[in-house]
Amino acid sequence: MNSPINRHIMPESRHGSASKTSQRILYSRLLSLLLLVLGLATVIGWHFGNDRLIHWRMDWVPMAYNSALGFAFLGAALLASTYRQCLLSRLLTVIPMALGLATIFQHLSGISLGLDEWMVPARTEIGAQSPTRVALSTGFCFLISGFGVLLVNRKNLEDSCSITINLLGCMVLGIALAAMVGFLQGLAPDQAWGRFNLMAFHSALAFALANGALLLWLWERKPPQSLQPSPFWAIAGGMGVFTLSIIVSQTLRSEESRNLRINCSEAADLGAASWTNQLNHYESALQFLVDIWKTEGPLNQRQFVQLAALICQRHPDLQAVQWLDPQGIVRWCVPEKGNEAILGQPGAFDTPRRLALEQARQSNSLIISETIELKQGGLGFLMYLPLQRNGQYDGAIVGVFRYAALAQYQWSRLAGMFELRLLDLRTGSQVVFPEKSPPTEIFDGFGQKREILHNGAHWRLEVIPRKALVLRSMSLLPRVVLGGGAVMGVLAGWLIYLLQASNLASRQLRRANELLQADMAERQRTEQALRESEASLRLAQRVANVGSWELDLSTQQLSWADQTYRIFGVTPGQFAPTRQNFYSMVHPEDRETLRQRIETLIHEGGAFDHEFRVVLPDGRERIMQEQAATVLMPYSGAAKVIGVVRDITDLRLAQQARERLIVELQEALDNVKTLSGLLPICANCKKIRDDKGYWNQIEVYLQKHSDARFTHGLCPECVKKLYPELGDLSLPGQSAPKNDP
Repeated sequence: MNSPINRHIMPESRHGSASKTSQRILYSRLLSLLLLVLGLATVIGWHFGNDRLIHWRMDWVPMAYNSALGFAFLGAALLASTYRQCLLSRLLTVIPMALGLATIFQHLSGISLGLDEWMVPARTEIGAQSPTRVALSTGFCFLISGFGVLLVNRKNLEDSCSITINLLGCMVLGIALAAMVGFLQGLAPDQAWGRFNLMAFHSALAFALANGALLLWLWERKPPQSLQPSPFWAIAGGMGVFTLSIIVSQTLRSEESRNLRINCSEAADLGAASWTNQLNHYESALQFLVDIWKTEGPLNQRQFVQLAALICQRHPDLQAVQWLDPQGIVRWCVPEKGNEAILGQPGAFDTPRRLALEQARQSNSLIISETIELKQGGLGFLMYLPLQRNGQYDGAIVGVFRYAALAQYQWSRLAGMFELRLLDLRTGSQVVFPEKSPPTEIFDGFGQKREILHNGAHWRLEVIPRKALVLRSMSLLPRVVLGGGAVMGVLAGWLIYLLQASNLASRQLRRANELLQADMAERQRTEQALRESEASLRLAQRVANVGSWELDLSTQQLSWADQTYRIFGVTPGQFAPTRQNFYSMVHPEDRETLRQRIETLIHEGGAFDHEFRVVLPDGRERIMQEQAATVLMPYSGAAKVIGVVRDITDLRLAQQARERLIVELQEALDNVKTLSGLLPICANCKKIRDDKGYWNQIEVYLQKHSDARFTHGLCPECVKKLYPELGDLSLPGQSAPKNDP
């Protein structure tokens, strides 16, 4: 409206807008400058080894050197953009974007591009994957922020670009805010993305500065319109609610994870302690035999069997007790049943046994062997206790242990909630228990490890919670909070947007009504033209005896035109046009070939032209020609196979009749026989020599090489010569010669 009131108000509004614009530029440049200073300060800290500049707090993750360089370039790019130096800004933005892409590639592929050791060596160990590698979340935010800077430098900022920049900026602000709150609340370990490094606290702060400057510069270039709802407040409100839910959810999840890790740690301590204590009990029991041997002299077989049986009875997980004589031969073994094969045999027949026995003999102390394959089956180890009497080596007491029996006896109380793995580090981290991995689901992320050193043995115990314990320890509350935050964020953004758009509702409704009426009129005209076109198509198909069909690849729905039903001799409504029903009509000899060609067309695209035979419902066999191609519909974007089919039986029969006629004419022409050239004939008997060198009667030769046939008779001269008694008889058809008067 052009009222006097509006003419007085408008100048004040423009003045207020100009004032805000200058403030936006100032704040955007200030934030960009702070970002540049933060990046340069961290780079200086890396060069001069100042941990305070790198860490800010020593218990926090350091900012990687490459991250600091990326922030310096990003701050310079934003400064250049606010001074309208778009080309320089784009060139500077490429560097942090390339750093983000390279970082994501390194993390996801596991391939190092050498960026982690660029310019300076690693100075700080943080216990992560790579001390100087940029975190995956940092690389992702570099990529998003750089893309936003490239968009804001476009000459013409469309509404879609503005919405995209608002969305990207709010997304990075949410990630940065969640990371900073996590550090401040001591949740830093739970802010990591999976197994990747953490985003440093000042990296999160730098991204907040960068995207704050980006959004301010966006509002300077494209101020929010009073007659249009601004997408920023809707996006910012939704992202704010969702970020808050992330923080709360991470807080709850961190507490549950901490409690679960404490349980796993206690279980690992208990498992390692029980393993060590039980080994001490076995050593004491076997040492009892050694002490008796030393004090009372060598035991006889009966005494050894009695004492060893008592030890095995008290320790059911002890597989056997053996005595090796000074030559290393197994003389006695308890229990003897099942071990008869080893009696009288060398007890150190392989390298692990021989090394352990030799080490025990030389050190005169208890030695535990490496993991071995037991004679009774399964993995185990041997405990060697050397016997010394009067300074002379008198053999060794050997305890035989199977890992499975020992572990099940010791860790039965833990096995219900935890998966326990025992690895022998002396044999290349061989998993000795369990010998076969169970099918139950476990969670390595909460597992705990303990190393066990005992009398030359070196094991590692891994305690990993099972799914039941994880489900019992990790409640659904964090997920409910996170899901509720996501829903509430969407609802909050939607509500804010509706509130901004309330003053435009009536105008948009009127405009929509006008467009709807125009669209309906256009649609009616289009539908009428479509019906006319379909009628013309059906008539043309019926006249040309050509049927069409189409297959929707997304729904696998096959549809036939009316003429197609007529060609195949079926009735619409009584015959379902499916691929299976169609294949059932194809001649069995042609069915598989046609099926393969259609499947190739569906999966690989292209086009084909194929002829095949069908058997109609009335039993007639017809020849069909089908042409089809894969197309992408221009409006719906759906992929379809469209084809036509026609009955070419009469055409093929005519072609076959023509071909048969040509063959018959050719055979007739080939049968025409002529004689030409010189014929070798005998001057006396008049026989003719053929091509193979044989001599034939003249009538035989002529019958073979021509269509002539012979009748035999006698000429008058031969009659007189052969039958003189007949006189001058004339042959039929020939008059007798008259006598001269």
